[in-house]
Amino acid sequence: MQGHDLTPILREPAAQVRDHVLVEEDQLFDLAGLGQPLRMRTIVTSDTRLTRYAGSSSGELYDLAADPDEMQNLDADPRFAKLRAATMEQLTDSLVDHADRDRRPTFMA
Repeated sequence: MQGHDLTPILREPAAQVRDHVLVEEDQLFDLAGLGQPLRMRTIVTSDTRLTRYAGSSSGELYDLAADPDEMQNLDADPRFAKLRAATMEQLTDSLVDHADRDRRPTFMA
């Protein structure tokens, strides 16, 4: 599992160690009604959440600054195409950065 060292937050609670959270979820069951087991990827920043589902061309996009309770999905709204594209690029970059580079572990618990 890839991640970031969180010990700076232990020393200074206001410290930041990253500007987003990447969520990768794989289920055994078809929880989204797509005819296949659920696979979704999400990126959450301080002001945006974007989720994409495997097997679907639609997803979820929320402007967390204006809609912190995620009540208005902006994914299909053409007015938010630039936000969607920028967040998709950030999601793609994060997935590449966190992809397994080697099947051999570098650390053992």
